[in-house]
Amino acid sequence: MRFAALSPGRAAICIALIAVPATLLAQADKTVPFKTGKFEAKTNDGDTCSATIGIGSSLQTLKTTQLFGASYKSKDCQIRLAIVDVKGPGKYGKGNIYNFSTNWGATQQPWNYNGRNDDCTFTFTKLDETGAAATITCSGTAPFKSATLTAAP
Repeated sequence: MRFAALSPGRAAICIALIAVPATLLAQADKTVPFKTGKFEAKTNDGDTCSATIGIGSSLQTLKTTQLFGASYKSKDCQIRLAIVDVKGPGKYGKGNIYNFSTNWGATQQPWNYNGRNDDCTFTFTKLDETGAAATITCSGTAPFKSATLTAAP
């Protein structure tokens, strides 16, 4: 891998996205891959992001908890997230966000969730083996105030 060409922050994100899911996958009792889905948001500056789900997105069931991990990508934006210690539909916030980052290409600076400066809540109306659906609300330095996501096998 060529991390030297990446900024230190982006290299750390890449390492986290590779290492953590692989480690958890080795411990997973069951993994449901998600192959279809969408992320949609409008930035605080009015730009839009409509991205489709990428390879490696899944709901992993461990002995006592679950992990929802997904990546979404389009020509205009990229989103990566890992929400840990989830147990079905409900609200998940600071204590559950392991990774959440966005990149709107040339129109926005890349953004990485920081629990000290940002407050995001994922409200899942669906989160099980048949798929996921959530509304995301954020304040702080996030480039958007609300977004939606879906995922399905």
